[in-house]
Amino acid sequence: MNALKNRSCALDIIRICAFFSVVSVHFFLNCGFYYTTVAGWEMFVMTTIRTFFMICVPLFLILTGFLMGKKKLEKGYYQKITKTLFVYLAASILCALYKKFYLGQDIGLANGIAGIFNYTNASYAWYIEMYIGLFLLIPFLNGAYGSLESKKKKLILVFTLIFLTSLPSVVNIYKFNSLLWWKIPSSDWQYTKIVPSWWQNIYPITYYFLGCYIKEFGVKIKKWQNLVLILISVLAFGSFNFYRSYNSTFISGPWQDWGALPNVIMTFLVFVFLLNFKLENAPSFVKKGLNIVSDACLGGYLLSYIFDQHFYPLLNEKIPQITDRIKYFIPVVFAVAVCSLALSLLIDAVYKLIQSAIKKMKS
Repeated sequence: MNALKNRSCALDIIRICAFFSVVSVHFFLNCGFYYTTVAGWEMFVMTTIRTFFMICVPLFLILTGFLMGKKKLEKGYYQKITKTLFVYLAASILCALYKKFYLGQDIGLANGIAGIFNYTNASYAWYIEMYIGLFLLIPFLNGAYGSLESKKKKLILVFTLIFLTSLPSVVNIYKFNSLLWWKIPSSDWQYTKIVPSWWQNIYPITYYFLGCYIKEFGVKIKKWQNLVLILISVLAFGSFNFYRSYNSTFISGPWQDWGALPNVIMTFLVFVFLLNFKLENAPSFVKKGLNIVSDACLGGYLLSYIFDQHFYPLLNEKIPQITDRIKYFIPVVFAVAVCSLALSLLIDAVYKLIQSAIKKMKS
């Protein structure tokens, strides 16, 4: 009861929003959006919605920094990843069984075991592969962050990482010597490099330190101002992505990668907005419900692949026009999310039973 009382509802809401954002982004992966010419107001709406929900993985990463920023390399640290690995193992097995017996894929025992270690059984498991490395680095990242004795130096660290991992995404993406390119940017993928871009792939560390900084110093933005900034950002970045792909199929360029500056800005604003919701006086059943759903989000993320394969073929068969499918965005995303969370809750229940059995054996 005390653990529930001390737990932040805002952080649970952030994790749940990150999960729903993942499922929302996958709507566009599965509804044929990427095979459709980007033109017309329907595709503008779809492009803008997709742009916003790219905050999904960054939200998880900032939350990791917010929660793990004080962890040290001490006895018991490595045990903290046990549940994550168990959830991944269970989801990986379930996804492999689904692919074999429902989708009819040729997955034998050897391939199934190999798929666990190369993160291919669960098709969205790249996040786990990345997170394991980040988890191993966290005590050392915290040591580096903690060694900076002033707010100014820590802010410089965050901006240095943004410069290395995010700035190239909005600077190195133009062709300055062609007027035709500016009219139709989808006509050529050759861009002029202005700033170094080698470090872009370490963007998880950028988000991690951003979470550490928010946790330590906080961010003061009035809610209405924060909301206005979010809306302006989404419209601006959505319009830009529409412009970059106009009269072409959607171009997944560096300006919209996970670590891209537009995603950093939107994620930061959304994280702060949600963090400032105070629900300490919410009824205990609300807090408990948020707690349960929040804990199931990682498994739901991994397992959502299964339900994507169920719902989207039905949507695509019933609604042949791709731009009409956006009308079913909310019910389809909700269905996938709820089913994924429900299956994830079963995994959580099994994990708790195993934990209980181990404790009894030790006592």
